[in-house]
Amino acid sequence: MIVAAVMASIGTSKAGWHLAVDLPIVPADKRALELTLEASTRPWVTCNLPDGDYQLQPRVSGTTYTYLCPPRGQFVGPIQITGRSNGGGGLFCNDGPPKPPPDQFLHVTQLVPVDTWMIEATREVPFTREPYDENYGATQIDVVAPSGQAIVTIEAPELGVPSISPSQDGGMFHITARYRDPAKPQPMVIVHARVYGTGPKPDDGAVTIEGR
Repeated sequence: MIVAAVMASIGTSKAGWHLAVDLPIVPADKRALELTLEASTRPWVTCNLPDGDYQLQPRVSGTTYTYLCPPRGQFVGPIQITGRSNGGGGLFCNDGPPKPPPDQFLHVTQLVPVDTWMIEATREVPFTREPYDENYGATQIDVVAPSGQAIVTIEAPELGVPSISPSQDGGMFHITARYRDPAKPQPMVIVHARVYGTGPKPDDGAVTIEGR
């Protein structure tokens, strides 16, 4: 049984509510994991892989969100959705913890091992200073894939560890990698994308990386 838990943040004005759900235990398996959630709003889901944590982009159908964590990975739980209280009781610490509105929900439909295909692509793309803040540099790319889950890494050790912000629009994964105080200007960085999916495997050339 999966039990959703309500957790409250502490504040002095508009407080935030949290709705969380633990993940079921899955027997050890070398395959990828597919997680399906029913939720009133998109949950933010992370996959832990040997080379780091990756924020995943779901396949969405109505209130159903499906996430694919590649082989050798594990989902990071608990899974949460959050929001802000808009009014009424329970907005302050001494009024008790805020509760989610009655129309908010989150539960696990399934978490199962699945067989996957994988396509890789590598490309050099420009690295630029952000015009509004000279302390930051950024690399912006689009990973074009017919389907699946994109895992993107940026190879530029001298720039440090980037903060990677992904978003998805159909088969397009938009990636922005930001660096704080880069050690030195770098005209190009190497981007490596691994795209995983289920079902029939597309052609190897189906995944491309485009600089922006």
